[in-house]
Amino acid sequence: MVSKNDIIGDVLRKVKGSARVFMQHGIRCVGWGGAQYETIEQGAQIHGVNIEKLVNDLQDLDAKNNTENLN
Repeated sequence: MVSKNDIIGDVLRKVKGSARVFMQHGIRCVGWGGAQYETIEQGAQIHGVNIEKLVNDLQDLDAKNNTENLN
């Protein structure tokens, strides 16, 4: 499950389609080197993004991907 303490780069590698979610929330620097050590919470704070909404959307996407992989 994705949490606010996860490193953005880890989530990008782990959750297919997560770059789109980050960009929809205004975090467009997903290719930036800082994504390899910055947490979701840190990125959200820097960009003025609602952390709970972002994490919920990433969790929903992760769950959807996991469900699709089971079928």
